[in-house]
Amino acid sequence: MTLIDVMLSLKDTEPEFYTDQTIKGVIMSTLTAGSQTSAATLEWAMSLLLNNPETMQKASEEIDVINLVD
Repeated sequence: MTLIDVMLSLKDTEPEFYTDQTIKGVIMSTLTAGSQTSAATLEWAMSLLLNNPETMQKASEEIDVINLVD
């Protein structure tokens, strides 16, 4: 059972609290939080690589090797 399933079932027992707008808000917050976390992680990773050219070179070489295998 997912969070959405639970909220929809609670909508039957407490319709004044679990409105469509409330459920949509929770879903949007969850999706936004997940994508912002990923974006922030990538931003930090790129920042750290740009500040460490030797590490960036090693990462680039590993990516090139992986691309050759595929």
